[in-house]
Amino acid sequence: MMGLFQKTMTKIKLNLPNPIHDVQRQILNFILDKDPTTRVCIVAAGTKSGKSFINGVGLTNLIHSEKQTLCRWFAPQYIQSQIGLKYVKRFLPLEHPKLKHMYEVKNSGTPTITMKQLDNTVQFLHAQKPELVEGEATRLNLLDEAAKYKNLEDFIQAVRTTTTFTKGKIVLFSTPLGKNHFYKEYQKALEEMHLAKQNNRKPTAIALHAPTKANPFVDEATLDYMRNTMPERLYKQYVLAEFVDESTTFGDVSSNFDSSQKVLDSIETQQFWLHTESKVKEKVFIGVDWGKQSDYTVFTALYEDPENRIVRLVGVQRFRRVSYVQAVDNLKNFVQNFDRVEEIYHDKTGVGVAIDDILEDQHIIAEGIIFTNNSKTEMVLRLMLYIEKNLIIFPRYEILKNELNNFETSFTRSGKMHFEAASGTTDDIICSILLSLTAVTDIGGDFSVRVIEDP
Repeated sequence: MMGLFQKTMTKIKLNLPNPIHDVQRQILNFILDKDPTTRVCIVAAGTKSGKSFINGVGLTNLIHSEKQTLCRWFAPQYIQSQIGLKYVKRFLPLEHPKLKHMYEVKNSGTPTITMKQLDNTVQFLHAQKPELVEGEATRLNLLDEAAKYKNLEDFIQAVRTTTTFTKGKIVLFSTPLGKNHFYKEYQKALEEMHLAKQNNRKPTAIALHAPTKANPFVDEATLDYMRNTMPERLYKQYVLAEFVDESTTFGDVSSNFDSSQKVLDSIETQQFWLHTESKVKEKVFIGVDWGKQSDYTVFTALYEDPENRIVRLVGVQRFRRVSYVQAVDNLKNFVQNFDRVEEIYHDKTGVGVAIDDILEDQHIIAEGIIFTNNSKTEMVLRLMLYIEKNLIIFPRYEILKNELNNFETSFTRSGKMHFEAASGTTDDIICSILLSLTAVTDIGGDFSVRVIEDP
């Protein structure tokens, strides 16, 4: 590679990876460029485009080419900042007998890497409290998954106060997540680039776009698989790195909640709710997600309404910190609230035969379902379809709404989707609904199919 990457001067001969596509090369050059004119770089990137990887390379280069610098890697949650730490540790010669003494690595508290001889420090932090960012002058600030910061505008302002003296740089890199403040910063950078070009000057900010296909190691077969299996809205966001209106996994769920029915969040460790009308008298399908350690156990009951061609959530029980024996006893009592329970699907992933034996002792007939990535993906896509077509109605239940809004999509190396709760949140209610809805479509009817086939 030519340019600033080659000019990095250091006594330590690091064997760092080269950029694999043009956007990575531009990110590296931005990080290593000592010209203070262009100080902000906004990168909208698709999954598997190598955005975090190349920022780790740039950061590692920087701390070996300058002296007395403070650099920071931020992430939405503390645990996510470990991604940056992992990359930098991977690039450093920490096992080299003659070089490892030059580094001090702190993994707990505020994870920190210190280069003793050059007096350089890298901190890996969460971005939840902007007021804690202000203070020491910084040379480089990397804002990983910046679109997920709940307070991005305030956070950027706080970070900028640390770069006033050093003329330090800021990189915001993320998969788009709707048209939030990250989108606004990206658009501002595009406009600044346009104005700079018109006036024949160097821009103060740049915007870069890196769809998944920019990475030559993602083959066409993987891209085709993602295109054919993903909802178009998610494909545009996660693969094409486009800014779409509805960015969360389930999109806008507001119309799926019935304001006349409300689940009271009365006790943290125990919630129980039944539909106030006669729906509990109709046949229902129950899904059971068993709690593990501190997780919640959740029962959900869905009523299939063939007249209105919808499915309603008509019963919920949520609790934790009880034995599996007590949890099964709770399920037995929950079932007795309904006149007709057509089917019970329960998650036997990890607990398997033990739960089946307890259910049998309590004379509860339930079908055990093991969650695999493929089966869970199929269930999530079905729920997405029901939500988008308003085929499923929930009571007012803030915890459920939060779970739906914080349910994240990621991707395996082969391009397969993977779904889970965002760091620091739960998805127990969603998993229970996935099971009860699967029972509806397996045993009852699938309204989504009928709607698609209607003329």
